[in-house]
Amino acid sequence: MRKMARSQAKAFRDRWHAVAAAEALKHQDRVVERVKRNAEAVNALTDGLRERGIGVADSQTNFVYADFTSFGAGAVEFMRRGVIVRPVLPEGWLRITAGTPDENDRFLAVVDELGGQQGFDE
Repeated sequence: MRKMARSQAKAFRDRWHAVAAAEALKHQDRVVERVKRNAEAVNALTDGLRERGIGVADSQTNFVYADFTSFGAGAVEFMRRGVIVRPVLPEGWLRITAGTPDENDRFLAVVDELGGQQGFDE
């Protein structure tokens, strides 16, 4: 029964993605603008993290993978401060979704806060 429910949920999600993609194709002008904004957001996150000495994998997506292994704070510490990140492998790496400039600034402010508490040094 559970397996069937998961299968139905996946099928619904896949159909929803197909509908969203088809609609997006009708509005290429908006797609181009969103891709540009996303790239700017990813670049801002990448630059901000690298300026703080945190390794970041190159990205062509709407998120970045960052190496927090020597940082001393993991996903839980970010989430306690209202910033949602996802832990990924290898251990100590986080997946950070690019947001608006304000959201990205908030994330970097939490990085600074946690870095200061952990004795993080540039």
